[in-house]
Amino acid sequence: MLSLEVLPEAQRAGHGSRLLAAAVDRLRSDGSETVTTWTLADDTARAAFLESSGLGEDGRSRTLATGVREVVEHRWSAAI
Repeated sequence: MLSLEVLPEAQRAGHGSRLLAAAVDRLRSDGSETVTTWTLADDTARAAFLESSGLGEDGRSRTLATGVREVVEHRWSAAI
C-alpha cells in the first residue's frame, strides 16, 4: 500500500495528474490490469479529481478506527 499526495500549495498545477499517470504506467509495466485507490467519504475534491481521471467508485467501502474517530473510505478503481 502506498499513499501519494500533492502539497496543498502545489495542487491544481497538473502534478496529481502526472503522478497518477506515472503510477498507472508502473502498474501496467508490472502486469496490473486495474488501478485501485481509497478516498475519505467526504473528500469531494479528491473524488472529483479521480472521476476526471477516469476512475469510479466501485461500491466498496470500509470504516477505519483511527484512535480518535472512525473514518469511512470509498474504493475507486479503473481498468488500465
